Amino acid sequence: MTGAESNTKPRAGRPKDSVKRLAILEAAIGLFLKRDFMDVTMDAIAAEANVSKLTVYSHFGDKEVLFSEAVRHHQMTHIPPALLDFPDTVPLRKIIEMMTAKYFDTLNTEKNVMGFQLLMRPRVQSAGIPQMVWRDGPARMIPSLARLFEHRAQKGEMSPQEDYASAASLLLTLSRGQLFYELILGIREEVSAEERSAHLEQVVRVFCTTYAIK
Repeated sequence: MTGAESNTKPRAGRPKDSVKRLAILEAAIGLFLKRDFMDVTMDAIAAEANVSKLTVYSHFGDKEVLFSEAVRHHQMTHIPPALLDFPDTVPLRKIIEMMTAKYFDTLNTEKNVMGFQLLMRPRVQSAGIPQMVWRDGPARMIPSLARLFEHRAQKGEMSPQEDYASAASLLLTLSRGQLFYELILGIREEVSAEERSAHLEQVVRVFCTTYAIK
């Protein structure tokens, strides 16, 4: 084989590896939602993903790492960083409207509600799993939001703040609202389109009024 032929030959294995990694993550998410974290084994995840246990360990090392990556994957799939990546020509209020709607809809999927209900189990709490979910889920959004708010405040689109992270945290808290907690507590089974619309309009109105966002 000539040098040119060698250089142009496709590298085997890389596309397959990414496919396997995704399969492992999806399998892990499904199993973690059905059982307690402590009851899910790497063998079960491997079987669900149709890969060897060695492959699972080669990608993630241990179950804690896999859990964190599964949470991060789920977060990035539904609320990617690009959601806050807008040119300055897009008004801040419009960005807030889109972000809060996406965040609310993601939280209130059946899969997410099941996940939050699992987090309330004593065994799960004692293992520190809720802290892992918070760290690799909602908490990842706060710095990005804070940077966005600081940048737009410098452009005069919102009132200057001493702590933009607090403003970001408040927006996420308002977005969840009472409806989300009623879902995870089993008080209601769903949120109607009218309730969703009214909630999101109120969130945007209250937040934008508080921070002088036009």
